[in-house]
Amino acid sequence: MHSLAVYQLKGGVGKTTTAVNLAALAARDGWPTLLWDLDPQGAAGHVLGADPAGIKVKKLLRGEQAAGRLVEHTPWRHLDVLPSNRKLRNVDAHLGSGHTDGSWVQTWLKRFSENYRLVVIDCPPALGGLAESILRNASLLLLPTEPGPLARRAVDQVREHLEELGIKKPPLRTFFNQVDRRRRMHREMAEDPSQFLPFASPVTIPASAAVERMGMECAPLYAYAGASHPAVQAFEALWQDTRKVLEKPGRKGKT
Repeated sequence: MHSLAVYQLKGGVGKTTTAVNLAALAARDGWPTLLWDLDPQGAAGHVLGADPAGIKVKKLLRGEQAAGRLVEHTPWRHLDVLPSNRKLRNVDAHLGSGHTDGSWVQTWLKRFSENYRLVVIDCPPALGGLAESILRNASLLLLPTEPGPLARRAVDQVREHLEELGIKKPPLRTFFNQVDRRRRMHREMAEDPSQFLPFASPVTIPASAAVERMGMECAPLYAYAGASHPAVQAFEALWQDTRKVLEKPGRKGKT
């Protein structure tokens, strides 16, 4: 099983829409996929119509509540979701407090590997015990980044944080998201992302009103925007690029 963590320290960069769309495209391609929403805002679960009411954070961390029982099927074949709610905002207060430690994410990834080929994690935009546990156990870390003068700094901050924690893995993949080609800087940075971002994917995702509608449609983008939509095609290309990295010869999924 592979685990893909969609992460950034900065909010508003399209982290959740990326996680939902990549999970949906993987499932469409026949990969049994779980979208694990670990952002307290719970947006990924909301988009897929999940009900997070039953989550009890303390019991979950202590192993007294089975995460597997909180998994919900979605209307899309091969795609399940484990939702989040605002109670997860206190998770770092419990991690390492004697109830559990950083192995919590690792434990559940191993259990999920029995049923899924891919787990996509929508990470909280923060530092802390939960984020650290995710970063230590993901197969691949995908960083959406908005074009702009601070794009490289946002990625460098994540890399510095990994170094401080002594985490040499997972490998990183970055990409420009919400690219508005009416803006000169966006166009220039999107033409050759590798000049501005380390570990850059050649794929860029355009800014689109259709993507912003995901929260209203409660569906992945391809389900309502159509295969010919530029943003759908861009996410398709991003999924294929991500899949290629995950399946790179010599690399094994982390369970």
